[in-house]
Amino acid sequence: MSDLDETPQWKHLQRLARTIRDERQAREDLEGQGTLDLGAWCLLQYARRQRRRRERRLTVQDWDLLASSSILEDTRSHFRNSPLNPFSPRILSQLEEATAAVLQTPGLSLWVNDIFDEVPQLVERLTPAAVRATITAEVDRLQEIARDPVFLDKEVAEDPRGAGLVVQHRASGMRVMFIPAGESPGIVFAKPYKIDSIDPDEPPRSSHWWMTYQGLGIGQRVYLRGAELLPDLRWRDTSGADEARALRRKLHAIDPYTWHLGNCICSQAWKNFTRDEATAASHQLEPESDGLEPSHHLG
Repeated sequence: MSDLDETPQWKHLQRLARTIRDERQAREDLEGQGTLDLGAWCLLQYARRQRRRRERRLTVQDWDLLASSSILEDTRSHFRNSPLNPFSPRILSQLEEATAAVLQTPGLSLWVNDIFDEVPQLVERLTPAAVRATITAEVDRLQEIARDPVFLDKEVAEDPRGAGLVVQHRASGMRVMFIPAGESPGIVFAKPYKIDSIDPDEPPRSSHWWMTYQGLGIGQRVYLRGAELLPDLRWRDTSGADEARALRRKLHAIDPYTWHLGNCICSQAWKNFTRDEATAASHQLEPESDGLEPSHHLG
């Protein structure tokens, strides 16, 4: 999901695009008359004036932002079915594929692909070299954020979900809430967009900010940090989304005593395990889970 259409630059571009379409239609109408039609000629001149006026509303920096945003959104779209973050380092091995996909329908995420060739400010910015450079820069940017070592934590007493501990990765804002359940295993509420930030200095974020950081390994580090802060507690599996289940498998493989996995064959006995029993138990996915054979070992 894109936040591009929330920007004033995108809104200005849409107004300009409508004007370009009006200009093209007026030009085609005038050419189709065969003879000079004063009304059609006036409409064409008006559209051209409107275009020049609206082009002046967008600065060089605005065009740079629109071009880079278009590249990033079209790259995300191309890899939308991949379980990996579209800008994880692995994309660098598919850089030429990603570049070709973006340039196959340039300007698609800007909703101007039908008139792209008539927008020279974008044509000159959406080149193979620019696409490769933009994707590589985004990979580097996200890796720097993901590597940030600082975590924040805060006990929360008044929350509809119950009292718990919020753990937050400072640089990305990714956060979860650990909710103990007395003698029973607790749960981890892991919808960061529904958890208030505990960082007083957190910058404003777009409405879908958290999707940018999925699949970079940040979530696993947040979970493990919470386990360090609550060393005597255990956490049952409530994961639903594919990404959450994949993370649970990793956590269960790291520490099968602390982290329950609902589709492991040890699931029914897990609650009564000692640490030694959890370590010694067999940890295989149930046959019906994820289409994997029962011999697939989590470790």
